[in-house]
Amino acid sequence: MKYFIKTFGCQMNAADSDFVADALERRGYERNDAPENSDFIVVNTCTVRQHAEDRALSYLGTLRKIKTRNPAARIFLIGCAATRLGKEIKRRFPHVDGIVPAPRIESFDAEFGGESVSSARVGQRGKISASPNGQRAREFVTISRGCSNFCSYCIVPYVRGPHISRPQREIISDVEDVVKSGPGRITLLGQNVNSYSSEGMSFARLLKTVSAAEGVESVGFLTSHPRDMSDEIIIAAAGEPKVRKHFHLPAQSGSDRILSLMNRGYTRARYLKVIESVRRNCPSAEITTDIIVGYPSEKPEEFEDTLSLIREVRFDGFFAFKYSPREGTASAVMADDVPVHEKERRLALALELCPSKAARA
Repeated sequence: MKYFIKTFGCQMNAADSDFVADALERRGYERNDAPENSDFIVVNTCTVRQHAEDRALSYLGTLRKIKTRNPAARIFLIGCAATRLGKEIKRRFPHVDGIVPAPRIESFDAEFGGESVSSARVGQRGKISASPNGQRAREFVTISRGCSNFCSYCIVPYVRGPHISRPQREIISDVEDVVKSGPGRITLLGQNVNSYSSEGMSFARLLKTVSAAEGVESVGFLTSHPRDMSDEIIIAAAGEPKVRKHFHLPAQSGSDRILSLMNRGYTRARYLKVIESVRRNCPSAEITTDIIVGYPSEKPEEFEDTLSLIREVRFDGFFAFKYSPREGTASAVMADDVPVHEKERRLALALELCPSKAARA
């Protein structure tokens, strides 16, 4: 029997797909590189922006032909869009056999009749192991799930649930599994890794603990929230030779009024203070960010504040996005009053300031 997983979205989704792949391989499935001739097909979805959700659902629609040719093939939709849309999926896509919302991915086995893997030691993340042919080495280790920040534009807290930090012992066990399966490159994942706290263990201490684990060659982390990026974390990352010197610090805007509307929990001055600390304590650091343009009521001069922030910080790269309202978020009730053509113009102007690592959406 063969399985195929199509993943849309962020590194957290990639880690969740690893978890599901592990569950399927423990049941005897072998990985396939295409949905055709697969017995089990999983589509892991993203709903952070409408464009990402639309891409996943469009792909799901293409699987209807495969189901028609092979009615025995099982098709599962998992992840954030599965949480948001729920039973609507079955109405729109009757060829889908199962739906697993993001908070229940740890129980993926139970969704199709097996014992829930979440009942085993693997806990929230699950073991990362090589496939029988030894080709599926992974680097991601989830240290927390969910988010409790409730940024006004962000649907993540609603589809992934509140922030929960995993116990240190489970994280270290997963790190050991990664080291066994391939090169000892580790990336610690969370919606906000800086807010990690479990049994007296802070994120700064966790960085040191993971770096000291046998077989670990390098350690990275994603994603950070500027509000919670402390000098303790910066100094720990700078002082550990195995920690990769990359800080992804989503600014989102350079305007204090827009940052307040976004419920980001910091000001432009606070953000620049964090950047100054990174540069002072870790001069070789690579700093990247995320930017949103065209947020509701964003005035031209407030967009200029964002451009001036980009110039001042001199980011090594960034991802820039046009604002996209998400149903159920606080900003969705605001008038989306920046015209599409103006969002496009602002996006183009922002990207002109960014090195080649920039991306857009």
